Amino acid sequence: MNKILFSTTALSAVSALAMSSSVASAAEKKKEPQPIKIGVSGSMHSMAGFGNNDGSFEADSAADVSRETYDSFNMVQDSEIHFTGSTTLENGIALSVAIQLEADQVNKAAASIDASYMKMTGTFGDIRIGSHAGVAAIMRHKGPANGPIGLDTGETNSYVVRPSAHNIATAAGTTIGGSDAIKLIYITPRVGASKDKDGKAVPGTGLFAGFAYTPSKANDDNPPDVGGNTGSDVQVYQSIVSYEDTIGSTAVKADIAYWEEHGQAAGSHKAIAGGVNLTMGGLTVGFGVKGQSNIDSGVGGTDTSNDQNNWQGGFQYAVGDYTVGANYLSGEEDAAGGKSTVEKWALGGSYNIGQGVSTSAGLYHVEWDDSTTVNAANNSGWALVAGIKVKF
Repeated sequence: MNKILFSTTALSAVSALAMSSSVASAAEKKKEPQPIKIGVSGSMHSMAGFGNNDGSFEADSAADVSRETYDSFNMVQDSEIHFTGSTTLENGIALSVAIQLEADQVNKAAASIDASYMKMTGTFGDIRIGSHAGVAAIMRHKGPANGPIGLDTGETNSYVVRPSAHNIATAAGTTIGGSDAIKLIYITPRVGASKDKDGKAVPGTGLFAGFAYTPSKANDDNPPDVGGNTGSDVQVYQSIVSYEDTIGSTAVKADIAYWEEHGQAAGSHKAIAGGVNLTMGGLTVGFGVKGQSNIDSGVGGTDTSNDQNNWQGGFQYAVGDYTVGANYLSGEEDAAGGKSTVEKWALGGSYNIGQGVSTSAGLYHVEWDDSTTVNAANNSGWALVAGIKVKF
């Protein structure tokens, strides 16, 4: 009996010790720092539309088959997968990482990483390191876009073709510093923020500035090749001051940005840009301007000139899940013999179906005018585009 009692007591003691050790071990594990957990999100945007190109752009005559002609119908896919994670260190600094992956067939033969960066935020402001758009792009304000595609990107070229000989490359937007090349970014804390009834700063209001440096726009790990007769890498410096606040019932956002791109003489230029965006109830109006000029002399008035002046504006009105609006863009650039210009306008709208699903449609007109009268360098046309976007 005593043996049985002893054995039972011993077994109970061992079990209690094992349980206490297990609890202690779990507590220790809980205290250990854990790696950042990565979440997955993204979007898929499917678009289809009809566009037309000027007949003389495609051929000088009915018998001319020397140049390409284009079908009126096209489909475009724009999808991304985002991997993100964040944590807060013991010193209070919030640290996050993000990798944005292009997920379309059109990018399968090229580098598919759109952005890849680390961000640290605290009382000191916001520091970002890696592949990321510059501050002169992410802190900009301008007229709102409407419909499935924008005017200040190359998206309209999928329906109304940009002439390859035209001086303005791809698009003529008012945004600067949009390259995702590896860079160092610093954004200051906001000052002069609005106060709530308790005297606390209202998030997202006040004056703040951003600065970014890109050692090289080349997508490689080599030291920047910037010297000698053959140095060809491009370095970028940019800064911006931005203001956001609510005055009465109107949300006011404005900025002014400066940017310099240094490379070989023909590719070195600087730009100043600014914009304003106002929201009053469901109505948002805004505009953006950009003036770009050559840094090195000797290229002005030639086809390698970077002198460019662009502006855009638009409005958008939202009622419930519906938005409608219009926007306009105009750009001109120096060229031999005069100015090359582009003009675009759009009427568009969207509907939020729900659960991350929305649909949109837009009517677009685009006109590319070259400094010459060569048919192959001039084009204009209309496009009607619709799309459905899914966020996940």
